[in-house]
Amino acid sequence: MTSRYGTEIVDAVFDEVERFATGAPQYDDITMMVIKRDDGTMQWAYDGKPLESLGDRLKLFDDYDKLVSDMSAKVLSGDQVIFMSNGSFGSARQTLTAVLQRTRQK
Repeated sequence: MTSRYGTEIVDAVFDEVERFATGAPQYDDITMMVIKRDDGTMQWAYDGKPLESLGDRLKLFDDYDKLVSDMSAKVLSGDQVIFMSNGSFGSARQTLTAVLQRTRQK
């Protein structure tokens, strides 16, 4: 498998979303970012640029509870959140779901 830049992966995913939607209108924004580890430097990068180049558009969390807290304050009704990883995210998906259900029922 050849290595691809994040934009190529994002474009491929959007192509598949459009194919799946078969011309249905899009009502919501889609935000997606692909972060890959640079093979040469072993640093995380976005389209071959260091993550620091994203400035305020990037938030890094060293704790899953902080990630859930930040996301739960920003996710709106009808938003779709996708967790993709080769790991479990420390059950962040399940925790976020529980927090949103609990706070939205009030």
